[in-house]
Amino acid sequence: MKNKFSIILASCFVIIILLVLPSILHAQPIDPGVDPAPIDGGASIVAAACAGYLAKRKQNHKNKVV
Repeated sequence: MKNKFSIILASCFVIIILLVLPSILHAQPIDPGVDPAPIDGGASIVAAACAGYLAKRKQNHKNKVV
C-alpha cells in the first residue's frame, strides 16, 4: 500500500510541475511587432515521447536482469 501511495504521489508531483513550469519559464520578452512562434506543444510531445521510451527501456532492463 505504501508503495502505491509513493508512486501516486510522485506522479502527481510530476504532473503539477509539468503544468506549472511552462507558465513560470519564459525564454525572452516578446517584441510588440513580432508574432511569437509557440514551441510549447512540440516540446511537450518530445518530452512525453522521451519519458515513454525511457520507461519502456527501464521495464525491459528490469525484466532482463531479474
